[in-house]
Amino acid sequence: HYRALLVAHNSLSLSKEEFRWVENADFVQHARNSESSKQAEEAEENQILTLEMIKCELITSRGRLLCSELSQDHSPSVLFFHKSPIEVFELLAKKGKYKLVTDLAEALPVDRQNEKDMLLDIVSRELARHCVSPVGQGIDSLDAVMSGSGSVAATSQFLGAPQDQSQPWGLLKDFLKRFDDRTCNYRLRLIVTDTLLTERRNICVPQWLLDSFKNDLIERKSFQGYADLLHILLKHELISDASGIAIEMLQTWKILLTDPRERQKSGAMCIPYNMLDALASKLETQHDHGLLEAKAGLEQAIQHHFASMRQESLMLTRKM
Repeated sequence: HYRALLVAHNSLSLSKEEFRWVENADFVQHARNSESSKQAEEAEENQILTLEMIKCELITSRGRLLCSELSQDHSPSVLFFHKSPIEVFELLAKKGKYKLVTDLAEALPVDRQNEKDMLLDIVSRELARHCVSPVGQGIDSLDAVMSGSGSVAATSQFLGAPQDQSQPWGLLKDFLKRFDDRTCNYRLRLIVTDTLLTERRNICVPQWLLDSFKNDLIERKSFQGYADLLHILLKHELISDASGIAIEMLQTWKILLTDPRERQKSGAMCIPYNMLDALASKLETQHDHGLLEAKAGLEQAIQHHFASMRQESLMLTRKM
C-alpha cells in the first residue's frame, strides 16, 4: 500500500500541473478503511484524487508503518484499521518523532484545518514535555522540517535555572517561529507555556518565550500577548510573577506606543483590565508577606495608569 502511494505520488510529481490527478484508486481504500463513516462517505463522493491528497495519504501510511515498528502496545492491524491518523501521529509525537507529524500538518488542505490544528497542538505539548524530560530521552532531529536549530541563550523571570541550552529548546523555538502565527491565533505559545508550567512549576521559562507574548504590543499593537501571559501565570498561581508582568505592562505601554494616534487604535486601547482585576483579587486573598510589596506596586501602577489616561483624554478634548 505504501509503495503504491509512493509510486503514484512520484509519478504525478513528474507530470504537468494540469495532469496531477487520478481517478479514485483502489490503493487508497486501505487507508480509508480506518476513517470514520462520515469521512469515508465524503471520500467516495470525491472520485478525483489530486497530488496533494495522495501526499497526505502517503505521509499517513508512512506514519502508520513507523508507529507499528515503534509501538509495543498496539499491533499493526490496530494501527492501520482501528486508529485514526490523529491517534497514530500522537503516538509518534510521544516517541519524539516530530518530523512526520509536522509534515502531515503542512500537507493537509484547508478543508482539514481542524486536523492540522490538532497535530500542531500535539507537537507543542510533546516538544515542551521533551524540554523538561530527564536527560537521555530520544528526540528526532527536525532539520528536514525546521529551518536552523541550535542553542538559545536565555534569562528568566521565573524560578529555576536556565534550561534552554539543549537541542529540544532550540527545536521548540524554531517550531513556534514557523507555525505559531496569526492563522492559529498564536495559541501554540500558550500551549507550550502551560505545558512547561504544568510539568515543572518552578521552571525557568526562557526569555525568548516571554518576549513572544510581550512583543505583540510592539509588532501588532495589541495587548493580547500580555493578556495570555497573565492568564497562564494566574492559572498556575504564580502571583508574584504575574504582578511583575502587569506592572511592566502598565509602565511601558505608552513608551512602546509613542505615537498618540497608535494609542487611540482599538487594539491598543484593549488593555486587559479583566486580568488586572483577577490579579488584584488573587492578591487580596494572599497572606504571604512577600506579596505585600507586589500588591502595593500593582496598586500604584494602576493609579498612575488611570491618572495618565485622564490627563491624555483631557489634552485630546482640548484639541478638539
